[in-house]
Amino acid sequence: MRYFRYADDLLFFAEQKEAVVEAVARFDAMLTERRLSSKASHEQNLLLSKKAQHTEGCAAASSFRHLGLQFSAAVKFASLATNAEKSAISSATPFAVAARNLARILDFRKRAQFAVELARRAIHDSVRNVAIIDYYLRHVTDESQLRLLDRWLAEEVLSISFRGGHKKGYFRLLPYESLRAMGLPSLVHRRREIRHGQIEAPFFVWKRYQQRKSSRETAVRLLPPKAESPAFSPCPEAVTAHSSSEDLVGEGRRL
Repeated sequence: MRYFRYADDLLFFAEQKEAVVEAVARFDAMLTERRLSSKASHEQNLLLSKKAQHTEGCAAASSFRHLGLQFSAAVKFASLATNAEKSAISSATPFAVAARNLARILDFRKRAQFAVELARRAIHDSVRNVAIIDYYLRHVTDESQLRLLDRWLAEEVLSISFRGGHKKGYFRLLPYESLRAMGLPSLVHRRREIRHGQIEAPFFVWKRYQQRKSSRETAVRLLPPKAESPAFSPCPEAVTAHSSSEDLVGEGRRL
């Protein structure tokens, strides 16, 4: 029996139907003990096979989708982003947010380094992003999809560097190896680190971040107000000047 859980979404896998039936019975008994229940409309019993035949209590399926993943012989993303979707994604990335700063950088190598750093922060340092990305990387088994996404990210950095869209010819001017040397992240490489236990589970990273943020906010609330402080800051810049980048990111995550 293989068992997977993400929050309140659960999957049971077994080669023998009897094992699944027994596991579901035990699971239902544990829920009953805790006065909990599972929605019947959200449950489904499947016989997963390329030549699946309907059996009693199980619907035949050659594949199924669950939490954005496609389960069949290999676990894949349910749908790999099309070019239009990738463009929509890039417009909401840190690249779009930092467009004004990028416009001030004249040297293409410096623009590339700046864009690489933005990508690295989004994939490695942004706690909420990391929790979501690492969840998928733990489950995806089709590395060919990850290679395509790595390629697209490299092309996105090059398009920012040379200001000319996605063109394969840019790799001759700034090879992929050079981008990696600058620190460009790789989903393929990160997945391998996760599978070898070299990266901590995102759940614990997220919980530790919440605990630190909560204790920091509590400490701020306990500070006595200064009598001489004005009700409002004399200038808006004074507020942002005392906010760390982590605080600002945390505010964005709650939206």
